[in-house]
Amino acid sequence: MKRLIKVFGLAVIISLLFSSLNGLSSTTAFADALTPEADYYQVNRSATPSLSGRSLDLENGANRAESAADKIYQGLDTTKDVVGKTEQRKQVIEKARDHASDRLKEQSERAKSAQNPNSLDPNERNFLKNIQ
Repeated sequence: MKRLIKVFGLAVIISLLFSSLNGLSSTTAFADALTPEADYYQVNRSATPSLSGRSLDLENGANRAESAADKIYQGLDTTKDVVGKTEQRKQVIEKARDHASDRLKEQSERAKSAQNPNSLDPNERNFLKNIQ
């Protein structure tokens, strides 16, 4: 049962973080209701230029990823109150936020160390374009 809760918690957090990459706008709306401060993706896609038409600014993307890693803890208590009915769930939520924060910091470091946007993996480039 513990493993199921951990897997579910991690899956929810990861899907919330990467929802704009795969077009799940309903998940973004759910995240917006729980923690509006943590919505790093633009919800209104019609006002956003095409990703292929935008150039990638590595420094800006790295800074935004680092900022997102720090801000991911905003609203943690609210999320724990709404979703985390048991202590185990609360621990899973916190552990998932820690994991997500670590991943965002890693992404920021990769962007800072990249010589140019083409030296990054295509998925990394798309992620950085989404958050800048």
